[in-house]
Amino acid sequence: MKANLTCYFTISVSTMLLLFDGSHSLAAKTCSSVKLEIMTPDTLRSKTFSERLNWYENKLSPCSQVLKESADRNNIPMELLNTIILNELADINLLDLGQEWIGVGKGSVGIAQIQIDTAIFHKLVDVTEEDIQKYQNSNEAVQKFGGKKSPRNETIRIITGEKLSEPGIAIEAAAREIRKIIENIKACSLSPWTNNFLNGEIILTNGDPSQIYDFIKGNSQKEKSINLARMVAAPYNSTGIECVENPGNPFSPNDGGPFSNPRKRSELAGFIAEDLFNGNLFIQ
Repeated sequence: MKANLTCYFTISVSTMLLLFDGSHSLAAKTCSSVKLEIMTPDTLRSKTFSERLNWYENKLSPCSQVLKESADRNNIPMELLNTIILNELADINLLDLGQEWIGVGKGSVGIAQIQIDTAIFHKLVDVTEEDIQKYQNSNEAVQKFGGKKSPRNETIRIITGEKLSEPGIAIEAAAREIRKIIENIKACSLSPWTNNFLNGEIILTNGDPSQIYDFIKGNSQKEKSINLARMVAAPYNSTGIECVENPGNPFSPNDGGPFSNPRKRSELAGFIAEDLFNGNLFIQ
């Protein structure tokens, strides 16, 4: 009996140590460890609810503090920021990975999949004079431009792409872009796209990110979360849909037209937002 107890105690202690090591490793994961991986909307939808929640947590839990800080700084709901980034991570193909690996200086980059041109035009990434000079004096620039000083505009593009590849910077850039989209939606509150999701003109007060839900259609907080995610996800993928006269039916995303893809991304964002609400994940 004593031998059995000793054996049981030894196994129990070993198991506890393994669990501690596992939880310690998870907690030790930093935001910079989050990487792009192949995923499609159909693959995500095919997973069970539990599997999807695990996927969401593995992707964003290491960045939870960064997400909260960026959401607060830009006065947007944290759950909206999480949904938009997960919506991008749910549609990653080989081209997206190639742009990340090669660093081509164009296209969508990072976990928030922001276009480099958009990041520059909307000032989503901070590029300092020190950053520019440091790159222009680097061995990489000397080799890339044959010993000549790298052109300023091209230097900014390269630096922006490199910064967007860092998850923490990508999250802040996404938060800034979402804030700009909400401001644009506010200016186009009577347009066909926004009218599907809004109850009146948006009025926002700094320091109250949840205030926006007062102006979103829905009979419950879950419906409001879904509608807000859907409203923002489309212009995040296609600037202009929030203000045009004919954006297409948001409830028929497969009926073609110039805004077919953003409407599909809008639908997926609603699906993810519902998962996060039902799973009580990343709620601020």
